[in-house]
Amino acid sequence: MTVEFHSDSISEYQGFLATWTSVESTGNVIKEEKSECGEDLTGPQGTFQSPNYPEYTDTINRCVWTITTPPRTRPKLTFTDLRLGQCQFTYIYIRIGNADTSPLFSRYCGTSVPYPITLFGNSMYIDFRNIKAGIKARFKAEWATEL
Repeated sequence: MTVEFHSDSISEYQGFLATWTSVESTGNVIKEEKSECGEDLTGPQGTFQSPNYPEYTDTINRCVWTITTPPRTRPKLTFTDLRLGQCQFTYIYIRIGNADTSPLFSRYCGTSVPYPITLFGNSMYIDFRNIKAGIKARFKAEWATEL
């Protein structure tokens, strides 16, 4: 299999994320590759972190978490550890809603832990990206439900 990436001069994103499945000529699946990070989070509270935490990850990753709290409540997100390396290669997007098309609230990078984040609505989309191999990054966050 050959995969080629072509970019235009308009967008500033680098690379892409792909999953693949190997299939024998008989149709049997040999191996299916999937992201090992990110999930849909529900409930009153919890934690999540970058792959291999507390160790650093230095591989190309894209991990997406969505936090959904009960109606008429909202999630409060607190980063307890944030070490994201170079901002042009490693960052976290926070979106208001539960999709990658939801409005962007903010982008975080570097090592300064932000104040706790509380958005309007009952869902939050967290998109961690490490788009260059060799750049060390790690984070840990917790969320709680607020009225």
